[in-house]
Amino acid sequence: MDAVIASAVEQGIALEINSQPERMDLDGLSAHKARQAGAKFTISTDAHAVRQLGMAGFERLVAIKCCHPHLSRDEEFIRMFLDEARLAARIHHPNV
Repeated sequence: MDAVIASAVEQGIALEINSQPERMDLDGLSAHKARQAGAKFTISTDAHAVRQLGMAGFERLVAIKCCHPHLSRDEEFIRMFLDEARLAARIHHPNV
């Protein structure tokens, strides 16, 4: 992890901290070391690119965006989250 932190600091790349503790992201000690080393951080909504597999070997790169558990009880946030998903689903462009 020390090499990852050093490389991130050297290249100005932010390290991700998110709300999914089961995902083996930065633990508290590593985040503290990174902070002391001058690393930048991003606090994530936990959106990830994955390949969606379909029939006959068809695959497509898709993004999966997850809601933080504490926001799942906020009706206004859920409304906006779903509105964003509906809009994003309508985008059909070769660069997206």
